[in-house]
Amino acid sequence: MDLTMAMGTRAQASWWAEVTPEQRRTLLAAWAGWVLDAFDFTILLLVLGNIAGTFGVSLVAMGAVITGTLFCRLIGGVLVGTWADRVGRRLPLMVSIIAFSFFELLSGFAPNYSTFLILRLLFGVGMGGEWAAGTPLAMESWPQRSRGIASGFLQGGWPVGYLLATIVYFVVFPMWGWRALFWVGALPALLVLYIRRRVPESPVWLARREKLRREGRSDQVSLLRLFRPDLIGTTLHAFLVMGAMMFSYYAIASFWPTFLSTELHLTVGQKTLFLVLLNLGSLAGYWTAGPISERLGRRTTLVLFAIVGLAFIPWYALTLNHTQVLIGGILEGAIGVGLWGVAPAYLAERFPTAARGAGPGAAYHVGAAIGSFTPTLQALFHRGGMSLGQSIGITIAMALVALAIVVAAGPEPRGRVFSAEA
Repeated sequence: MDLTMAMGTRAQASWWAEVTPEQRRTLLAAWAGWVLDAFDFTILLLVLGNIAGTFGVSLVAMGAVITGTLFCRLIGGVLVGTWADRVGRRLPLMVSIIAFSFFELLSGFAPNYSTFLILRLLFGVGMGGEWAAGTPLAMESWPQRSRGIASGFLQGGWPVGYLLATIVYFVVFPMWGWRALFWVGALPALLVLYIRRRVPESPVWLARREKLRREGRSDQVSLLRLFRPDLIGTTLHAFLVMGAMMFSYYAIASFWPTFLSTELHLTVGQKTLFLVLLNLGSLAGYWTAGPISERLGRRTTLVLFAIVGLAFIPWYALTLNHTQVLIGGILEGAIGVGLWGVAPAYLAERFPTAARGAGPGAAYHVGAAIGSFTPTLQALFHRGGMSLGQSIGITIAMALVALAIVVAAGPEPRGRVFSAEA
């Protein structure tokens, strides 16, 4: 027993020991960018009803704000991802963080619904760019054999951002209202100072640039590269995988806070507790899914988590029992949301270096565009006579079934070596 424990300890130490300080700083910066991206986006979800009341619009109209924001993520993901393949990962990451922080700040000053909608669309562009630049920077900088662990940690920044948003909501909203939440959301811009001073460029991207310089040539525009015959199958399949994952995530994230308020009639404190525990479950899932995918593979892990996630839907969406919803929310966070811990490694390994900005950026945000219709569909189901919980449950079930089928039909990307060759 002692020998086994000692061997396990040495194995754990070995993968961590090979990680350099520069790699740790890079992963931390990409993680922090994703935390703050999530923080700024989640603020909107927590106060949908309040903003609708201020501007005198319906929940369907507010669902359109979410849909528009997520669709504009596609623009940011594609443009910034393509730019990141051309100029490197650092600069596009910094510009994206500044952009979404700026439009988050302005959203708090919006005088009417139309202005608010336009500002959220512009926010979506910056939000999409952050992931498209930050993910390849982190994945290309990290050692191959522990890439799944880094993937889970990186994507786990989202529930941390959600948790921060719920805590700030609890403190700020009762005293200063919804507008002050968006003003606080401008703070992520300060992260750019750390990235500029402490985070190096992707070594894989630099090696690719040097190889091209020696050969006296340049890469094709990476967005166009995605649709060449050798890569178009990968591109379209990745679009479908991310579409199912995004549809699933926004099925729980978009109106679940509203469900807690309007159908469970929770107080602000109770609602905050439920959301905190949901996201603690999600965080555990992210950090578990990534390492599991190093053993079982990315594909098997995604399919397994999707199937198990179906079992918990009645617990958090089809009942008004507070205890069941609380337990079900934690379990769904760990499984149905936690499966996202595989996403950064899965997408980075599906695409070559020359298109690792545009490929994952486009796939992730085409998925967001597909998922952007989820809140509007849920609102229409609700208007048609379903409870809000029922509309949440049926859309999550649709998404998880689709995800299991689509992922199972694709290849296993685990173990791809990142190099300057492609």
